[in-house]
Amino acid sequence: MGGPRAAPLEVVEEQFGQTGHVFIGGAETGLLTRGTPEQVRKMVQRLAQCTRYPGFVICSPGGLHDNIPMENLEAYFDARVTLGVTPENWRTAMKSDLAE
Repeated sequence: MGGPRAAPLEVVEEQFGQTGHVFIGGAETGLLTRGTPEQVRKMVQRLAQCTRYPGFVICSPGGLHDNIPMENLEAYFDARVTLGVTPENWRTAMKSDLAE
C-alpha cells in the first residue's frame, strides 16, 4: 500500500540529509487514509531512519485531512510518540487546546 510519492524518500535523504538542510514529509497520505493502523505504525517506524538528520520533520504532505480514519490518526501520533517527536500527552493536550 502507499502508492507513488512525489520523490522516493531515499533520493530526498541523499540530497537533503545533511547538516544545514531541512526536509519535511515522508508520511504517505494514501496509507494514512486507506491503510490499517498497523501499516501506519510501520510507516512511521520506517520514517524513524530519517530522524538521524537534524533537519528532518515527519509530516503528511498537505496536512492531515478529515478523511483519515481516527484509528489511523491515533496510530500515527502514538508511533510518533515512540520516536520522541510528539508529546506523550498529545490526546489530552489536544483536547485542552480545543477547549480554549
